[in-house]
Amino acid sequence: SKVPVWNGLTNEFHPTQMLADLMTIEEHFKRLKGLNFVFMGDGRNNVANSLMVACSKMGINFTCCSPKSLWPEKELVDKCRLIARENDCYVTLTDNVKLGTLNRDVVYTDVWVSMGEPAEVWDSRIKLLRKYQVNKKVIENMNKYTEVENEFTSLIEQYKNNLYGLCQYHDTQIVMG
Repeated sequence: SKVPVWNGLTNEFHPTQMLADLMTIEEHFKRLKGLNFVFMGDGRNNVANSLMVACSKMGINFTCCSPKSLWPEKELVDKCRLIARENDCYVTLTDNVKLGTLNRDVVYTDVWVSMGEPAEVWDSRIKLLRKYQVNKKVIENMNKYTEVENEFTSLIEQYKNNLYGLCQYHDTQIVMG
């Protein structure tokens, strides 16, 4: 085709979401470079992959906090680490929630079971990722609890029915959330 096409979403990457998320983060912090970012959940999915790439390019320290079995592919991690070095930041992987969320500026999660995955994986995936949920304990560990507590609570209330990527699990037939 002679018409340019912007690919906003694939099974491996979700670049359009990253542009919106980085704009939101920059609007809040007034900068991107040097921020400490943690993704919690399935580190192999398209959102986690794209966040790792975007953070590396923008000078944001990126941590993927998930079970080792759900870490991103080594080849992508290695590429992102090279990019991160060029931008004075780092990419790290951990399965330790306490270490992974300590002194973070931004904590991010996504769905635990991606579109197209069979219903049979739901129970085992939820059991595997339960300790990687974003909750009050994680927010407190960011060492910025007093600063973000009210903002986090009001954000959940304000966007619980609207914010793309705000992960709420009800069942496979979601009516609200």
